[in-house]
Amino acid sequence: MGGGGFGIGFGRVLGIGDGANLGVGVVPVESLLAVLIGTGEFLLTLVAVPAALRELQLVAVPIANMPMSIYVIGFFIVNLILI
Repeated sequence: MGGGGFGIGFGRVLGIGDGANLGVGVVPVESLLAVLIGTGEFLLTLVAVPAALRELQLVAVPIANMPMSIYVIGFFIVNLILI
């Protein structure tokens, strides 16, 4: 997915491409560096800044009581801020 971001949660995999190619994608689990904290439902998002930097930032967002639309919008906001 190049410089895009992606996330993995319990039973969910959501992704966002980089600024030039926004979309939904799935990445191989073995490529993730994620830690699931406790037994609560967390969405762990690895957001990559542009591909030239090749750095990942880990953002853990609790989604237990959060509607789908809120954290999908959050993905786009985080993606746009970092790009």
